[in-house]
Amino acid sequence: MSKDKKQSDKENGRSREDLEDEFEKQWEMQDQIHKTCKMKGDSEEKQKKWNEKYG
Repeated sequence: MSKDKKQSDKENGRSREDLEDEFEKQWEMQDQIHKTCKMKGDSEEKQKKWNEKYG
């Protein structure tokens, strides 16, 4: 059992760093998605206003 415990601790130590890296990547992706959605929303809003004004 102690061998399994050591192996588990080693995996946990590594996976904690991996999780932090993964979290960073997720955060950056969310940020990109948010920016993209905001840009899309802005352009849809502008298009709607343009259609009301000129359509």
